[in-house]
Amino acid sequence: MKHSIGNVSTSYIIRLILNDLDTFITAGKREFDFCSESGVSSVEELLADWLEWFNDYPQGISPGELKEIEREIGELMGSMSIWSHHTEEREGFIKQFSDYFGEYIGFCKLVRDVYLEELKDELSY
Repeated sequence: MKHSIGNVSTSYIIRLILNDLDTFITAGKREFDFCSESGVSSVEELLADWLEWFNDYPQGISPGELKEIEREIGELMGSMSIWSHHTEEREGFIKQFSDYFGEYIGFCKLVRDVYLEELKDELSY
């Protein structure tokens, strides 16, 4: 990713979200509950606003931006506890993505798509 304030900010937000998603998957808890109706912190509100931008995915995202975001997600997913050779476990992880993101379906679809692509690459070895 080129180093500009927008790219660095996007990278940082993706890292916050995916680290929290990994905690949600492994420990069943989350640091950021941006899906809550009340008691949302300013950081959670910022994340919710950012995630909402993806609800029209892939519309509104240039192909170059999308490639960089997918690359960033793929790199961060590499260290997550979501890799399994068992179909049922993989389907469970995808369900947890949906549970975590709630109404923010655009970013959830993006994460799912990157996960499935990374799985396809891994399973082809």
